[in-house]
Amino acid sequence: MDEENVDVEKLLGVVPDYMKKVKCDTSRRTGPFKCAVKSCKNRFVSFDLHQRSPYKFHNFPTNAESAAEWIKRCKVPLGVNTNLLKVCSDHFDLDDYLRNYKEEIFNPRFKRELKPKAVPHKKLGNPTDRVTLDDFELECAPAQDHDTPLVEDTNKQAESLPEQLESCQNEVITLTTEVKKLKKYLATVKAVIKRKSANINKYRQIEKAEYLSRRKIFTKAQFRVLLGMKAVWSDNDFAQAFSLRHIGGKQCYLYLKNTLGWPLPSLSSVQMWAGSHF
Repeated sequence: MDEENVDVEKLLGVVPDYMKKVKCDTSRRTGPFKCAVKSCKNRFVSFDLHQRSPYKFHNFPTNAESAAEWIKRCKVPLGVNTNLLKVCSDHFDLDDYLRNYKEEIFNPRFKRELKPKAVPHKKLGNPTDRVTLDDFELECAPAQDHDTPLVEDTNKQAESLPEQLESCQNEVITLTTEVKKLKKYLATVKAVIKRKSANINKYRQIEKAEYLSRRKIFTKAQFRVLLGMKAVWSDNDFAQAFSLRHIGGKQCYLYLKNTLGWPLPSLSSVQMWAGSHF
């Protein structure tokens, strides 16, 4: 496994909602039961309550060879109907699940399933322990009538509450840390915006100063010509152009306008203006 995948594995293994990405083989019709591993205390009380549990439950495999291995590892006595049994996710590793990184990150409804050959291998209790059929059915077997769930006493329901509380507390700590990071990032963004705004105001002042300095040389109409805009020549513009034409001559006027690019009215416009004023 390359370094990038290792980092992704580490990231997905610590996020608070990791168990939310694991498929759970239960529904609202599922009655209360205990994990099929005798030494495990994890229980399923109700569908709604289990949504926040730090573990999920998996059915025994339908493949006979795999099912036999599960029965052996979970120490299920002979004669028990494994179709009604489930094993919780505490007995599997992250590597036991099929991975699809794209779906896990971008698809909120994606559920990770066990690999076909995955077997329980964690927290299986003492290998020398033996479980009788009576003990197993008393503690591990679920209700066979899913329409009439078993009613467990208050003490059994409370067994899972400390683990749920711990999970919620860990999630609160993680979210609090994320909020602090976001507040710090927000402060940094505000500082950048403030600095950018100051620079914009500075540039506007520079542009204004340049404009005012140019106004001492060019008129408003000439300044529009320099910016590539259509000019509306005033009488003052025509008067200055008329004076330049008659003092410097036609060739001088055309040289300034066409060769040097000086913003001046065309000679025909100057002549029309002069004809209407003299």
